[in-house]
Amino acid sequence: MKNHFSNSFCNPIIFAHRGASGYAHENSFEAFDKAVELGAHGVEFDCWLTKDEHVIIHHDRFFFNQTTNRHINLNRLSISEIKKLILPNGQHIPTLEEFCQRYQDVKIHEPINGYSKLLFSIDLQDNRVGFYIIPILAHYNLLDRTFLCSNTLWKIRNLKLQFPTYSLHFIASNLEYHIRHHHLEPNGKIHKLKIEGFNIQAPRFKEEYKILLKSAGLKIFLWDMHTKTILKKFLKFNPDAIYTNFPDKAFQIRDKYNCKVK
Repeated sequence: MKNHFSNSFCNPIIFAHRGASGYAHENSFEAFDKAVELGAHGVEFDCWLTKDEHVIIHHDRFFFNQTTNRHINLNRLSISEIKKLILPNGQHIPTLEEFCQRYQDVKIHEPINGYSKLLFSIDLQDNRVGFYIIPILAHYNLLDRTFLCSNTLWKIRNLKLQFPTYSLHFIASNLEYHIRHHHLEPNGKIHKLKIEGFNIQAPRFKEEYKILLKSAGLKIFLWDMHTKTILKKFLKFNPDAIYTNFPDKAFQIRDKYNCKVK
């Protein structure tokens, strides 16, 4: 299989964080549609498992019900109960299957790294959700276009054991304490798990991380890239991917400072 994720100078994959959430309510079809309109290479979102084992797209496990002024634990609701909840923009919480049906064939304005269709980045939230996400993505032939992000290595290990025949793209999220020489060596835990890179909050990123990760052949993903100041500051580190609420601003800064497609 060709390497779809080869690095090119200052031309990161631009993921719309929770969709284009700077312009529309996060994790809704409105936000995802806006991301596509603005030319994002991909969209990022979080997935959770319902009580009856459906995969839904929502930032955290709690939903604030404005009618009752209470937080509701989505893990404890069935999908029929969740579909009765209304987001602030009037839409419903989407399921992963609905998302796949809607966006599986969407083309991006600017092909990147050999891809011409929308890419996906999914945060694996509760401990079991990954076991349900992967079969859905496989059914829609989306595994090759999806990064699965986990904030624990054991989730990645368990999914690899469960799905040994699938080619999965795993990114370690907020696990900077594993960016050490002994972890990144060829026989270290990161390479043994075939993790492709690290997803780090931009303000916590260090020059030494770039040196260590690039030396180990690993990718740099940076999140919390929402302002033009942050974008300008951290694009100079040549990340492989970034996450932003404002994908249009990311393209503007990239192009302004000659970080264009080569």
